[in-house]
Amino acid sequence: MKNFFDNSLIMKVILITAIIYLPGTTISESKYTQSLFTPVNTLSDSNKTKFPEHYFRFPLKPGVDLNVLTHIVSLDNVENGFVYAFANEEQWIQINKLRLEIEELAHPSSLYDHEMRSTHTIMDWDSYPTYAAYRNMMWQFASSYPDICRLDTIGYSVQNRLILVLKISDNVSENEDEPEFFYTSSMHGDETVGYILLLRLADYLLSQYGQNTTEGMRATRIINELEIWVNPLANPDGTYRLGGDTTVNNATRFNANNKDLNRNFPDRISDTNNVLTGREAETQAMMRFASKRNISMSANFHGGTRVVNYPWDNGAPSGQYSACPDDAWFIESSLSYSLTNPDLMSGSFINGITNGCEWYAVFGGRQDWIYRWHGGRETTIELWDVKNPPGSVLPQRWTNNKESLLAYMEQTLKGIRGIVTDAVTSQPVRAKIFIRNFSGSYVNTDSFTGDYHCLVLPGTYGVIFTAPGYVSDTVNNVTVEDSIAIRLNHVMNRIPTNITSAEAGMPEDLRLAQNYPNPFNPTTIISYQLSMINYVSLNVYDALGKEVEALVNEKQNPGTYQIEFDGSGLPGGVYFYRLTAGELTETKSMMLLK
Repeated sequence: MKNFFDNSLIMKVILITAIIYLPGTTISESKYTQSLFTPVNTLSDSNKTKFPEHYFRFPLKPGVDLNVLTHIVSLDNVENGFVYAFANEEQWIQINKLRLEIEELAHPSSLYDHEMRSTHTIMDWDSYPTYAAYRNMMWQFASSYPDICRLDTIGYSVQNRLILVLKISDNVSENEDEPEFFYTSSMHGDETVGYILLLRLADYLLSQYGQNTTEGMRATRIINELEIWVNPLANPDGTYRLGGDTTVNNATRFNANNKDLNRNFPDRISDTNNVLTGREAETQAMMRFASKRNISMSANFHGGTRVVNYPWDNGAPSGQYSACPDDAWFIESSLSYSLTNPDLMSGSFINGITNGCEWYAVFGGRQDWIYRWHGGRETTIELWDVKNPPGSVLPQRWTNNKESLLAYMEQTLKGIRGIVTDAVTSQPVRAKIFIRNFSGSYVNTDSFTGDYHCLVLPGTYGVIFTAPGYVSDTVNNVTVEDSIAIRLNHVMNRIPTNITSAEAGMPEDLRLAQNYPNPFNPTTIISYQLSMINYVSLNVYDALGKEVEALVNEKQNPGTYQIEFDGSGLPGGVYFYRLTAGELTETKSMMLLK
């Protein structure tokens, strides 16, 4: 986990604000000893492994600031008046310097001696595969269904294990005008329920494709209309490194560098540089994968409780609601997973869903990064109270999640979709699409096909199309129903670079340079040249065409000028700057990152 504050300052803050607890306070048994079933095959004391991470809890009392603590350790749950967390050795030293009443607990992965399968056939789905068997299963999916399944790799882990992904689609080798959907699991390596569920989901979809049954026709429609990506195991080092690739016993939350991968992504508040440098190998691989895709919707599976967690994960004090621009949509899509799910509906969260920050604040999480930097809609789904349960409970987890998994994918087929092309060449345009009055929310077109998929609730909208070098357009009164997505193709016109004598009867005497740097945050330099005395105006406009700042408004002599533009008070997005000198006008676009 990246620490974004000075550690000594953090300790002073908590030492001042934390409650000094009275000795002798009684703390109830760990929630993991109160699970819904009694452990049968527990690891014996002689087989216990020393974990490179600590699992612990402390009481949540007035003065304990989780907004600060979340930057020191990896918070895991807030439940029944206690905070549960993980720490690597460095974090463990830091947290123990604070006046918190810490109780170290048995690591969740130390509770069971798992039955493992070394072959790729585990069709009873009541055990875990070895790492080699997992690789063989993924290969077998692709080789058995080559027309609709392709095996690919997202990258490599720290210890050079493959981070594998399946692409499932009707034309699997093509990039089609279809929304891309992504399921991924176990970036916390000790949370293994989703690992098996996604293997079983891949098997289900592939085996049902083309079958003339109700289930078969549904699976066929999903595969025909989506480009589906399935990554069952995002942190293979965490799952297998202590078991020597042969067992998920003693799986760890952190990766091989003892870092929490779900605290390692760029963050809109604490780590605004969307760069690979300094991040873990698994994080870099996932960032590259997402940048090459145009993922419309995704879910990231975890374990330890039962809930669908949606953005934002921060932006308000921990424990308070932090609504993102598409809050209403996220609530409805989260309910599409939870309402038919007996596990989630019998958990401790109302309707099986929660706003991330209202549960507890997280910085560097993946779902916020996907939403902020790629316009994708991702949730974090906690599947089961026990992180790494015995295989005997896995078949029931599939039964309880099967409908949820399918219904959630089908949400991607709603909203507004289309293709954006150039008015002259008819080639795809790499554009951003905004919905009026949803500030900060956008989707991208695919750079190869030009298709976009905007997920919105039923209603009537104004759709704004923007692209560098093109005139922004707004299409009003687009009506969306709660059914298949409405198609809205759009043609964009390039912005004239200047007005020449042929166009306006005037000599070409105006040059406007591209701002630098671009994209920028929060300042950039705009340069221009004049060849004659003229009355000059330089104005900045937002994507809706509203003027946000007048930078120049005066008569100027011939020469070169540089003007600094400061976007500190503006939301991130595409802006346009227009230079006018007499009757000559030139416009360019720029991108403000926040």
